[in-house]
Amino acid sequence: MIREKLIDKGIGDNKQFRWRSHEVSRLEGLSDAVFGFAITLLVVSLEVPRTFAELMQGS
Repeated sequence: MIREKLIDKGIGDNKQFRWRSHEVSRLEGLSDAVFGFAITLLVVSLEVPRTFAELMQGS
């Protein structure tokens, strides 16, 4: 996980920044899932060109 790598490298080892936990919280997990679902909906809703002319017109 990214959090573990940051902690291992000493990122955030100053007095102004404090890690709350080494584990992913429920809120972080939920926000990751919602973000992933939203991106999936965006990708699925894309219209695929059916002809070469449509493909060239879109770019």
